[in-house]
Amino acid sequence: MKVLREDVISLATALGYKNATKWDKKRMTRKLAEVVGLAKESEIEVEEGTEDEEKLNALLAAMAASEEEVEIVTDPAEADEIKVVDEVDDDEDDDEDEDDEAEDDEAEEIDGEVEVDEEVEAKKKAKKDKKKGKKKEKKLTKKEVCIRMVSRDGGATLEEMGEEITACGVDPDTEKNTKTAKLWMPKIGFKVKLDKKTGKYSKAE
Repeated sequence: MKVLREDVISLATALGYKNATKWDKKRMTRKLAEVVGLAKESEIEVEEGTEDEEKLNALLAAMAASEEEVEIVTDPAEADEIKVVDEVDDDEDDDEDEDDEAEDDEAEEIDGEVEVDEEVEAKKKAKKDKKKGKKKEKKLTKKEVCIRMVSRDGGATLEEMGEEITACGVDPDTEKNTKTAKLWMPKIGFKVKLDKKTGKYSKAE
């Protein structure tokens, strides 16, 4: 699979690699392999609100799913096309909006005034509340659990992070979660320190 160097830099920067622009091809290839390995271990993605968020997440998912070796290229014409797939929830919301419009047509117009059926109105309100709940609900990620654990007083060991990820219902595989926590430590978004006596990672002052 061939990926564009500029896209790799954007993805690496979004995942917390601050010096990605300075990497030579050898280092970039090694770091990209690390990122792809992390993506195959767990459902990582760039932070919400990141520029080109959908494109970068699509690139990350494509590399994780590909069985081919990832090759970095500089010519856009050589790079494989990455298709950005719309979120399923967005489609569901569109369908629900169409349903709402259809239900509006069920209102009967009497003497120039609209009389709304109470049952129809109740359904519309329930759907709107459901959509609001979807937008507010944000799935907890392994990275967020790790950030919370290393930021608390005394920090946490990798094993504790793995167990907490499992306890939060993110992923039932504690062993895999522990490995993922270790992979996140160098690029969690801030400096962390390791207490070699206790094995605990904590946020550096």
